[in-house]
Amino acid sequence: MTGMRKPTKLTVDPIHARVIRSRDKAPRHYWRAEVYRDGSSRTVWSGWTTRDELRQRLARMVQDGTWREKRPTLRAVVEITVLYDLLDYYAGWLDEMDESPAPPLRPRSRAAYRSGVTRASGVGGDIAVSRLADPGVVDSLFTALKRAGFSDRSSGQSVACVGRAVKWGHQRGLVSLASIAVLRRKLEPCREAHIPTHAEVGAVLATLDPNDWRRCGLELIWLTGLRIHELARLRPHDIGQDVIHVPRETKTGARKVPLVPAARLVLARLADRPPHSSGTLLGVSERTADTSIGNWVRRERTKLKQRRWTPHSLRHAFAQRAADTGRIKDAAAILGHSEATMLKIYNRSSEDGRAAVTGAMGLRGFGGGEVIDLDERRRAK
Repeated sequence: MTGMRKPTKLTVDPIHARVIRSRDKAPRHYWRAEVYRDGSSRTVWSGWTTRDELRQRLARMVQDGTWREKRPTLRAVVEITVLYDLLDYYAGWLDEMDESPAPPLRPRSRAAYRSGVTRASGVGGDIAVSRLADPGVVDSLFTALKRAGFSDRSSGQSVACVGRAVKWGHQRGLVSLASIAVLRRKLEPCREAHIPTHAEVGAVLATLDPNDWRRCGLELIWLTGLRIHELARLRPHDIGQDVIHVPRETKTGARKVPLVPAARLVLARLADRPPHSSGTLLGVSERTADTSIGNWVRRERTKLKQRRWTPHSLRHAFAQRAADTGRIKDAAAILGHSEATMLKIYNRSSEDGRAAVTGAMGLRGFGGGEVIDLDERRRAK
């Protein structure tokens, strides 16, 4: 925050309140009021307000005893009619998750939602929430984001964040609108990411010692198709004799991933490393694993002049190889996806695959003649 200092903590015994989020040079801040009992905390109120208004509110709660009740549905101090104010409340809710022991959204999802909220708030914050039921208004917001220099993908994600914020606000009684109109603009397809070859991955792996946790992590993604956050959360007891037991607290829930011999060798190298206080297999946090492996891959593939690929590209490579076996149902179960998702996202066409299909069809012509080597004929010309 710039321009003015963030207010200090406020206590109206037994309630303690502090600022979670602030707007630049604005008198209202997003406060969270809590009661501490038996080593734990319970939120009794949260929302945008001034320090004086909050002191009066908390005093009333203490006087009438409502702080003892289950936290009431979040209500705005003033009626929310403008998108900017709604997005501020939604952003405050996202910020509260940073200190929650079991947040409903992963850190990267929260960061993506915050970015979308910031873009939408800066471009279309003055739009009346009620007007978002009009498809033309939603299309105009998308167009304004594009004119502001954002890509089709970023603009579409920002509109989607507005939709999430409206649904969230409606569920909490902040706005009467239940959902926004559907975006009618057709988004340009994202470019297809490069799937690295075995040789390209091997060249990057060769730049690190075989026992380095980053190299071990990247090899395991190639051999198991795990996501980085799934890999970072693994603990020794999740590793079975022939399978990895992916924890339930991951993006697609608990599942079993078979272990090939090469993967067991990598796990053996990790087991030889000194134990880490975190108790995880890699010995680092999810964020450190994501950042460190990603930065290393980007740096080395750039030096090697390879096409752009990321650690997550190895999951796509695993998925493609699994789909090529033709066992879509089993491949989907390993990756934690539905069969429809496997066919839509991961089952890509390849030159060898197309040649195998046409070869297996046994196509025949309608006349005689000889087989001609086209390359040889071109050279003769």
